[in-house]
Amino acid sequence: MGEKAPEFPENLHVLVMAGGSGTRFWPKSRAKRPKQLLALWDDKTLLEHTVERFSRFIPTENIWIVTTQALVKPSKEVLGKKNSAVRFLGEPAGKNTAACILWGVHEIAAAEAGAVVAVMPADHYIGDEQAFAKAFSVAVSDASKAGGIVTLGIKPSRPETGYGYIEVAEALKHGKHKSEVVAVKQFIEKPDLRTAIRYVESGKFLWNAGMFIFSVKEGLSAFHKTMPELSALFAEGFAKGRFSADDIYPRIRKEDAVSVDYGMMEPAIEMGIRAATVPADCAWNDVGSFTALEEINCTTLGDVVSLNANTNIVQSDSGLVALLGVNDLVVVRDGDVVLVAAKERAQDIKALLEKVKVKFPDKL
Repeated sequence: MGEKAPEFPENLHVLVMAGGSGTRFWPKSRAKRPKQLLALWDDKTLLEHTVERFSRFIPTENIWIVTTQALVKPSKEVLGKKNSAVRFLGEPAGKNTAACILWGVHEIAAAEAGAVVAVMPADHYIGDEQAFAKAFSVAVSDASKAGGIVTLGIKPSRPETGYGYIEVAEALKHGKHKSEVVAVKQFIEKPDLRTAIRYVESGKFLWNAGMFIFSVKEGLSAFHKTMPELSALFAEGFAKGRFSADDIYPRIRKEDAVSVDYGMMEPAIEMGIRAATVPADCAWNDVGSFTALEEINCTTLGDVVSLNANTNIVQSDSGLVALLGVNDLVVVRDGDVVLVAAKERAQDIKALLEKVKVKFPDKL
């Protein structure tokens, strides 16, 4: 007999963060088609995969997507009629993740005062959905019963300087703590390589994937303690009875336009707010650039023919791409643009866009 499917409470809501531009995926990503609206390994966009993942557990009306005002319409079109109950919040300007999460938590609290909120990115890859569901259910249960803030921490497969880290209170033994709750000692920003190596070797660190679970009461309380000015601003907006993002967002201070990790999670532990994590081994990837497609075993998409050409990453939206005698390239054909880049320079596509912006601004 197979494992029993995880169960989730009726008061669970999922807040999906779907802002950002994903410039490292140009030319597939454009100003009006950022990373979360791309299909990178099959015929579904990353946003569709995310909504589908959670609609297995909860009604679609309990899924909230916070994005920019300009992306609300294309996001709805991507999700289609079957997801018409998903609720959207359109930000007038990007003010980083603390503000968008705080807005979302207030909206969910207004809809269901006793809700539990799971904050999730819209643009990540989960290779093992069953393992994710198990770890997620443990985290939701713990947040509901024990309070505080619970995260999903990803077991690191290598020293990585592009991710933040979660230090746990005790070393994670092989095979131990699988989908169990462990106390968080501290949240740490992206380290240098030497430090990342030390973290992984110690067995006391997990990757911070930006997945947080808490009750609306605990979440609003944590924001009030750690970011009082931002918390008061949003509370004022909701006290008026009808929240206006166009009114509130221009008043967000520069020092409050920060990530939730920096603004709330890092100081939370120092202020005595309970923080825990559930280690997840679910083939997670944040899909930060084209080279991530190699890590998830999807190096070609579209019509591609190769001869004596190896370890290339190729994507074509139309027509045929033929490679002969070349290695370690990223080749992307999308509409009116073709990108050819050395694989080792895939992280520098954002810099290339500065030149494109000057000569061909209509291609962005």
